[in-house]
Amino acid sequence: MTLQAIRTRGGSALLLGGLVLYAVAMAWLLRLPCRVADGTTRFPGLCAAPPAPAAGGGLLTGGPAGEAPALVGMVTTVVGWFTTNLCALLGLDAEQGVLAQLPVLLLVLVWAATVGAVLRSTGRRTEALVMAGAPAVLLAGFGTWDLWAVLFMTLALLSHDRGHGAAAGVLLGLGASVALFPVAVLLAVLLLAARHRQFRDFLRVLLGAVLTWALVNGPSVLTAWERWTAGLAAMAQRPVEESSLWGTWSRTASSVTGAPPAPAGEHVLPALALGLVAVLVLTLVARQEPDAAQVAFLVLAVFVLLGPRYSLVQVLWLTPLVVLSRQRWPEFAAWQLVELLHWVLRAPPEQTWPALAGAVPGAQDLLGVLRVLILACLVVVVAVDVLRGRGIGAGR
Repeated sequence: MTLQAIRTRGGSALLLGGLVLYAVAMAWLLRLPCRVADGTTRFPGLCAAPPAPAAGGGLLTGGPAGEAPALVGMVTTVVGWFTTNLCALLGLDAEQGVLAQLPVLLLVLVWAATVGAVLRSTGRRTEALVMAGAPAVLLAGFGTWDLWAVLFMTLALLSHDRGHGAAAGVLLGLGASVALFPVAVLLAVLLLAARHRQFRDFLRVLLGAVLTWALVNGPSVLTAWERWTAGLAAMAQRPVEESSLWGTWSRTASSVTGAPPAPAGEHVLPALALGLVAVLVLTLVARQEPDAAQVAFLVLAVFVLLGPRYSLVQVLWLTPLVVLSRQRWPEFAAWQLVELLHWVLRAPPEQTWPALAGAVPGAQDLLGVLRVLILACLVVVVAVDVLRGRGIGAGR
């Protein structure tokens, strides 16, 4: 490696690190109103609860039980144990100051690693830089455990592209221990295996994922089976929300016709099944083998578009997949801008934007339709890329 290459990589790392720190600072500034009296009540869309520490002790000493997923609880416990002992040696109070924000600090490192993985996978610095300061991350990334799953999903795609199926399976198992959406990558590997009728790679990934998930969550499942079954039942019975495609369609149709909004929950499962079949057919008839990131994006985007909700956290799920699938930062920036505008008009209370109080309802409906359309457009352009054999490595 030449000296110039070392300088270039070093400069890229510093620039990306600076942008990640900028995103963290902006996320902290955005939540300053939450620190005032009644801030959480007055700004419910802004002051979402931060990642909660595990139950059973202080923030640094809690175990895997509690609101945190088992895997995150394990990591927090291990790091917290070292931090607590280090503070004891230095005579510091581990429950005060910066050290008391250990879960959030770990999320900062997780996002930095995610951006680095995307840069390593694409080699395109501009797209990685734009992704580092994505509004979805500023608004929701540091308040949800799902950011861990986003990292593991991205690393799994990177490992699979390099031919390390077992490692990809382990990473997917870790990601699924935090949230279920990394299973989209497993489905993508299955669809690619169906294209060639060779399932050895898929079985390797599946075995690694299942064993890892069972190792991490097995004790929790055995000791809290009722809680797991109740969570799965609640997930299956989740009602259709206004933010979803179905809620947006019902609300728009109601405003045009004057009729009351009609329930659309019965269409969710058939639409999801048809969407997944469409992705399967597209994968099978493509001229060249699609990239796993493209198929994973289509699978997850179908779930987000046709599922019962379309939240800002789900935008966070799709963020690295959009960059990996398209590698065109203007499209990514336009998508994030629409999401930001939608949040601006929906999350803060009306008194925050008095000049827009009269126009907010109509603007919310317009942006609700626009955010669905722009994600649908991203699905279409990626589908066209897959159909025409324009993979990630083939260039644009």
